[in-house]
Amino acid sequence: MKQQIKINYSTLLFLTLFITFFSINALPINPAYILALFLFFISFIFIIKNNYINSFTLFNFLFANTMLILFLIWYYLFRDTLIKDVLGINILSPLLFILCIFLGVVSSCFINYFQKNDKVKIYAIIKDIALYFFIIEFIIRFLTSPSYVDFYSLKETSIFFFDSNFTAISLTSFLFYYKFLEHKNIYKMSRIKKLSFLILLILTFSRAAILGYFLSLFILNKKFFKINFFICISIFIFAISFFIIIFQNGYSFVDFDGSLNSKFIIINNALDIYANMPIYKKVFGIGLGNFEFYADIFAHNIFVTFLLEFGIVNSVLLIIYFFILYKKSDGYVVYILTPTIIIGFSLFSAYSVSLFIFSNLITCEILAQKHRSFYEKLRS
Repeated sequence: MKQQIKINYSTLLFLTLFITFFSINALPINPAYILALFLFFISFIFIIKNNYINSFTLFNFLFANTMLILFLIWYYLFRDTLIKDVLGINILSPLLFILCIFLGVVSSCFINYFQKNDKVKIYAIIKDIALYFFIIEFIIRFLTSPSYVDFYSLKETSIFFFDSNFTAISLTSFLFYYKFLEHKNIYKMSRIKKLSFLILLILTFSRAAILGYFLSLFILNKKFFKINFFICISIFIFAISFFIIIFQNGYSFVDFDGSLNSKFIIINNALDIYANMPIYKKVFGIGLGNFEFYADIFAHNIFVTFLLEFGIVNSVLLIIYFFILYKKSDGYVVYILTPTIIIGFSLFSAYSVSLFIFSNLITCEILAQKHRSFYEKLRS
């Protein structure tokens, strides 16, 4: 019986880690979404059947259900007005985001029922599978690119992701989760594997992700990563605010970088739209993925996403949620938040499965170290 339970744990953890990078976007329905739903349901059934619920799990379920209820309120109260005001309404993106939250919830329920050696084996297997996956992603993207000189062409031909910017987001989150594992002496990736993942990240040609990776490495210094996080993120937000002000006063970045300039155009348009929005849209947001109906372009920016798409209520709840994870994880959740925020200036994905799963796994690993005797009793 114990052996059977052990296999179930292993399967759940394997699928949980696998879903953080797996995607085949070229298909009519991305199988990652189907696998994510399947994982959620089997994990939920497994948790209820075996009664593996603790205070942290209950907190997570409360937050996830609150976000789901807020989505239902937003949709049923404002859908007619939203459709009337714009050309359509996107409900898939909010639902995917909520699914990611629930996947983070269930991942927090079983991770600490493992012995360390069992987890290490799965971490090793997943690391190798991820490496092969990203190698295949690059090879297909390279072979199907219409031009080997224009790096934009090399970014847009991915069949696994919408484009290689999303590949880079997945890669970066994966690398920093494994950096956390190394920091806490749970699992250490070999240097050749680290270098291989880094080369694959560079070959995504995603400047925001590459910059975000190296800035995050600097910020996440072992001794001072907590204070570095708050100082550097504060400087980052101040710098963005400063550049927005000078952009609004007529300065253009187009000669320096057209892509960078487009981000400030999006932010500027978002501020104009926000200023003219009725109060209920400011409070509840226009819905994740719906900015394009107002500005004919995706938000492409975590700040626009929070300001317009999430609205005040959802944004405040998400900030409180990650602050609680920060406290419970002794600050280690910044291993995922740091690259997410930095890269988020250029791109933020509705399917943020790695953000919620890795944040919860990190928190659970720290809780297990804090309450070692409690979890050792559970495993026995």
